[in-house]
Amino acid sequence: MLRALVVLLLVANTFWWAATHGWLPASWLPFPDPEAEREPQRLQQQIRPEAITVLPASASAPETAAPTPGACLQTGALADAGRQAAAEAVLRTAGIDETRWARVALESGPALRVEGLQREEIEALRAAAALAADAPAFSACD
Repeated sequence: MLRALVVLLLVANTFWWAATHGWLPASWLPFPDPEAEREPQRLQQQIRPEAITVLPASASAPETAAPTPGACLQTGALADAGRQAAAEAVLRTAGIDETRWARVALESGPALRVEGLQREEIEALRAAAALAADAPAFSACD
C-alpha cells in the first residue's frame, strides 16, 4: 500500500514538473493558460492609466513616500489660473477647509501649501489628486 502511494506521488510530481516546464501539450494541463487574459474588463475600468508609473523595487520615490502626521504638502508652481483652480478643487474634494491652505510664492511661480495634515487627510488628498484629470501633484514642503 505504501509502495503504491510513493509511486503515485512520484508520477504526480513528474507530471507537475513536466507541465510547468512546457513539456506537455496545453490540452493536458489542469490549469488555464498563463498567457491568457483573465479579467479584460479591468482594463476598461482604469482611471487615467497613462498616469501609472511602474518603478523598480529598489527605486525610492520621495514624492510617493507617506509624510508623517502634521506634515506640510504643497503643489509645484501653478503657471495659470486653470491649474490653480484644479489644485483648489482637489483640496476641496479631499475635504480640506479653505482656511487651512494658503497661496505661497515660489521662485518658479505661485503654489498652494497645506500644513498640519493628518494621515487620513494626506491619503484623501492623494486619492483626490489621482482621480482629477488635470490636478497638480502635491509633495512635501521645502
